[in-house]
Amino acid sequence: GDVYKRQVSTQSTWDSMEKNEIEVVGFLYEGLIMELEMWDALNISLSEKLHAPKPADSSKTHNELIFTGTDEKVRDKMAIYLADTVGNYEITANEIKEDLDEIMLLNYNVEIEDGSDMEIAQSIVTMYEQLNKGNEEQLNKVREKYCLLYTSPSPRDQRGSRMPSSA
Repeated sequence: GDVYKRQVSTQSTWDSMEKNEIEVVGFLYEGLIMELEMWDALNISLSEKLHAPKPADSSKTHNELIFTGTDEKVRDKMAIYLADTVGNYEITANEIKEDLDEIMLLNYNVEIEDGSDMEIAQSIVTMYEQLNKGNEEQLNKVREKYCLLYTSPSPRDQRGSRMPSSA
């Protein structure tokens, strides 16, 4: 699937959606935000303030994959793009992986080699397919992983006090 052939038209999409479809997109967006917040490759790229050079052909074909702004806005724009893409096209995990790879290359000049792009892509597709059937299993797995990541004490916090006892 060639990512550049897809045209995103969010307004018309929302107008034609039924309540159930809006709930699916809302849950998918929630899962996407959590996946993107947990994605080390994106977090490192954002924290290091990596930016790719502008493409030689600054044609509009790349514009839908260029995300700027604060870290939160970048994740938000990526999640909206991915939710819209998954919701409007019969798309495979491989195609989402290609989108993620293209986004990372265009925005941060980073090539993903650890397989995390495919893990996220598979999670997104599974989540979307399950949510369309009223099943939140994959979304709940992502929620659980997210909660564990952000609520687990660090190893430093688990150490006992080193103060000598006053016995």
